[in-house]
Amino acid sequence: MSDSTIRTDWITDRSGLAHVLGCSGHHIHKLVGKGMPRSSRGRYDVTECVRWYIARLEAGGARDPDDIEEVVRERTRLYRAQARFRELETARVERSLVTVDEATAALEELAAILMMGLQALPVRVATALVGAQDEAEIIAIATKETHETLDSIRERTPALAADLRAGEYAVDATTDEERGAVGG
Repeated sequence: MSDSTIRTDWITDRSGLAHVLGCSGHHIHKLVGKGMPRSSRGRYDVTECVRWYIARLEAGGARDPDDIEEVVRERTRLYRAQARFRELETARVERSLVTVDEATAALEELAAILMMGLQALPVRVATALVGAQDEAEIIAIATKETHETLDSIRERTPALAADLRAGEYAVDATTDEERGAVGG
């Protein structure tokens, strides 16, 4: 490839040059301190910098202790990120971590159970209050019906949690509009 076909007008900032060279912005700052050219403050001619960097590597500049420390830091950071990713993936597989969709589905079901129980409460209380005469009796009936509704909700909650832990939540990816179109 001749020099006439090489792009020579590529000016970038520190993070762009770091991306091209496969290192960190901090490392670019160090290289500038060691003589890497720059067009202006914070701006770099990529072609000139790559040529300088290759010449430095060919001359043995990569054996500089600062460069070795930078490589070790970058690799350590990469290894930690990879290990964290594997930990999260393992937790998800072992079901100690659930997806947002699974948690949302469980909360929606719990909200539906709560709404059904609360919507049925007035009818249950009104039916039970027929014939009640005094205030204490009315309060006792209303309290009893409220506790029965809460107990019913409480009884269903562990099953929801168990399903979620077991990964038995089928997340429905269809929208309400799609369900309406399919259902009628």
